[in-house]
Amino acid sequence: MQHVGKRSAPSPLRLLGIVVVAVIFVFFLVMAIGTRDLLWFWPSFDAQPDAIIVRCYGETLEVDPESTAFQELVDALSQGLWGMKQWTDLSLSYSTLQLYRYWEDTLVLEFIYDSPIRIHSHYRFFGNVDTLIVPLIGRHAQTYPIFGMRRGKPSAGSLHLETSDPLLEIVSERGLCP
Repeated sequence: MQHVGKRSAPSPLRLLGIVVVAVIFVFFLVMAIGTRDLLWFWPSFDAQPDAIIVRCYGETLEVDPESTAFQELVDALSQGLWGMKQWTDLSLSYSTLQLYRYWEDTLVLEFIYDSPIRIHSHYRFFGNVDTLIVPLIGRHAQTYPIFGMRRGKPSAGSLHLETSDPLLEIVSERGLCP
């Protein structure tokens, strides 16, 4: 009788390693399918907006894309969206959107993108938005939300920053809203 090769003895440690790798792979696959995003785990956000609009107490100001304030606001938003994102079912209604745009008691930033962007997270939402709305003063501002819109329609829910103070400081320091 001829032996082709030696068979290794069963190893519980090797079996455990295979099970752990399989569970991680299945978890990753389920999350990728559920979020429709292969990079759902990616912590950073670095999309560059094409325009930033400041809605300052009923007045509208477009921030010059060549100004330092523009890049500072982009960097502050990117920093705020770094890491795990917190999503809640607090959604932007059309009446709140109108309030943000025209009411004299609100300060809101709108980050506008020419093509849809994705904010990677373990939630399915914010996968196809072209506008991010960040209220700094007024309705919902105390919860530090970021609302998304696609083609003028609000998306479901909102992501939340730990604080919107860096954005508010830039707006104030750069004289974008007196």
